[in-house]
Amino acid sequence: MARIDVNEFNRRMREAQRKAEEQLKREVDRVNRINKQRVDEYNRKAEAHNRKVVADYNARVRDHNRKAEAHNQKVIADLNRQLRSVSASTRYTEPERQLADRVYRAVAAIDPREYDAFLSYARIDGAQAAGDLRTHLENLGVAVWFDEVAIVPGRSQSLQMDAGLRKARAGIALLTPAYRR
Repeated sequence: MARIDVNEFNRRMREAQRKAEEQLKREVDRVNRINKQRVDEYNRKAEAHNRKVVADYNARVRDHNRKAEAHNQKVIADLNRQLRSVSASTRYTEPERQLADRVYRAVAAIDPREYDAFLSYARIDGAQAAGDLRTHLENLGVAVWFDEVAIVPGRSQSLQMDAGLRKARAGIALLTPAYRR
């Protein structure tokens, strides 16, 4: 009967175990590399898909915003046209007209102010907009106190502005970035 050398047996077992561990490690590394490649590929596809979905959504939002802006511009233009036009279709009964005339005369007698509105603005960046606003208001029949017209050179500007405020029924502040400083 052959005798088994225990030391040789243990050495061979350790060597077989080491080879098996190295082979297992190589196989695990190979599977991990394949899985990483698959995950990276999936992530690339998901990212491309997400970019496309976001781009499509943004395009729809831009299209919606363009349509909304066009609609809003159309509504604003229509409202401005209605405000500018004299409504010939409105008919008042004689008692309504007489009442309106009495109210108009009573208000005119009660409030002796010269202006309907006092227009305040920062000259540094609001002069053009204020001039345009004044023109539009006056076209609508509103009497506007406006510094370029009302202030007399050589006299106190602040006193003239205070007098203009007292003579106006309402105040309009045209807020521009310079006005708030």
